[in-house]
Formats: sequence, C-alpha cells, structure tokens
Amino acid sequence: MIYKCLLFILLLCISFCTQADINVSPMIVDLLGKESETEIAVKNFDTKTNAYVEITPFRLSNPADHASSKRRVLHPDKDGLIIFPAKLVLLPGQTQFVRVIKTAKSVAADQVYEVDFIPKVATHLVSQKNPNGMMMGIRVIIGYGVRVTVRPDHPLPSLFLKKIKNKLIIKNTGNTLLTITSCTQQVSNKKSEIPLPTYTLFAGQTIKKKLGQSTPVTLNALFMGKPLDALYAD
Repeated sequence: MIYKCLLFILLLCISFCTQADINVSPMIVDLLGKESETEIAVKNFDTKTNAYVEITPFRLSNPADHASSKRRVLHPDKDGLIIFPAKLVLLPGQTQFVRVIKTAKSVAADQVYEVDFIPKVATHLVSQKNPNGMMMGIRVIIGYGVRVTVRPDHPLPSLFLKKIKNKLIIKNTGNTLLTITSCTQQVSNKKSEIPLPTYTLFAGQTIKKKLGQSTPVTLNALFMGKPLDALYAD
C-alpha cells in the first residue's frame, strides 16, 4: 500500500468510452493514538454530472499477500474501525470528506484495512448519437482502494538483516509496518542499489533476495516517515 486501482469494464459495444471521474486523497492513512481519526477527501471532477460513491471498508488478513482474503468491516466495536458516511452524492466539481475513526480499545500490532471507493452509475449502457445514427460504447468505472493502518498502542519498529553467502534475508521483527528507503551493496568500491520485491514491509514479513555478489549490504528504512538506524550485513 498498499495503492490499488479497481478497473471494471462493464459493457463494450463500439468505439467510444466515458468514465466516472473522481479522485480520492490521501491513498495511505496511518492512525496512531488512543482516539485517532482522520478524513479522506473525495472530489468529483465531472463538471456536469453528479457522482455517486459507495465506501466499503475491509480488514486484510495478510496485507503482505495481495491474493489473501479480506473481510468486510461490519461491526465497529469488534472490527476496530468505523467509516462514515458509507455513501456520497457529489455535485459537479464538489469535494466531500469521509471520516475514518479508530474504535479499537487496544492494539498490540498493526491492523491493516482497505477502504474501497467505488463510483456507482444509474446505467452501464452508454449511447451517443452521430450523423450515421446511434452509437453504443463502454463505461469505465475507476475506483480507489485506500490503505488504512491502525498502528499499535506501543509501536516497536525493528528490522533483521542477514546475508548468507549470496542470499539476503530481511525481516520485520517488530509490531508495525516499515518502509525500506534504500538497500545498497558495495560493488567495485561503489554503492549499487539492490532491487527488492517490495519496499513496504509489514509486521512479521520476510523478504529474500539473491545477490550477484557477496560484498557488504546496507539497509535504510523509515517508521512513519522517521528514519531508523541503518543496518549492515557483511
């Protein structure tokens, strides 16, 4: 985030398309503290048509795996989060705000959610006249998935870095999400960036990388925008 764009092509008939034109910001939200809450802005960029948007929160069972299951948030007290309103009607050019409120009384480790913002249309059939008669087309609906992370009451950011011959192991051994900003290796007296499969490391997540050389590695990471001490592996 995790950023996710949901693209649904609902009906294809011929050569033109229209689109439900909204924007959602921010795409990544962190909630930290006993009574933490924030707002997400939703803007309708269409200057002629209302936008109808449905907002649905989900709890991610394994945020490190994009294919893992997610469960819809139905009970704020039990699920730890409340989103309201659940629906928006945006006039042309209008911006409205959706409130995101942490309801969990205690959090030992990150709880990660995805909040989907999906425009709804009265009909999926688009028609337009041209000099030769009626045309049929497609309507494309672009939705947004906002990642919301409820941080623990007592965040303990911690990373483990180890190199075994030409294999690099990086593990988040803490209870909260971390962002890797750089992973470099000394090659011919120069620092070379090591491309990683992911730079967002969730609590408990491990990534492994095969190295082309067995020279020293330096890793830098952030916790909620604040740099952690660099890690080194010889």
